[in-house]
Amino acid sequence: MDRAASLRRLALLETALDRAFRLPLIGGIGLDSVIGLIPVVGDAVAALMGLVIVAEATRLGAPRWLQMRMLANLALDTGLGAVPLAGDLFDVFFKSNTANMKLLRAWIAKQDWPDVDASAPDWTPAPMRDVTPDRPQPSRSSITRRDSPARCRRTAPTG
Repeated sequence: MDRAASLRRLALLETALDRAFRLPLIGGIGLDSVIGLIPVVGDAVAALMGLVIVAEATRLGAPRWLQMRMLANLALDTGLGAVPLAGDLFDVFFKSNTANMKLLRAWIAKQDWPDVDASAPDWTPAPMRDVTPDRPQPSRSSITRRDSPARCRRTAPTG
């Protein structure tokens, strides 16, 4: 199980659902708010996409209390979001997927997983972050420039 890759996918999903677009005065909105404008079906689809985050947290071994809290956030978002007009406004300001990812990050920060750094904003795998490739640097003599002084010297005209 590649936890770091899974967490990166979840972070991308959360961004798409809750903060994909920036609007003046409102801030970020996502697909959750946009598809929630479609009565009943939009809220159901947004809830199913939000369930992916909860299901992945379960697969990662999140405790039951964390799963229940994440489901409560999602249920609140779905339930109040289903109310016409007022629910759409609620969807813009309450970001259940962002809240769930914050809960998941806090739980992961307490785990002793050597392959995941919960403090990394992009969930970079821990072993890869500090590795820099050893590339041989070209020697000074191998670097040639088209306009090097040796090629641009003018010779005095003969004659």
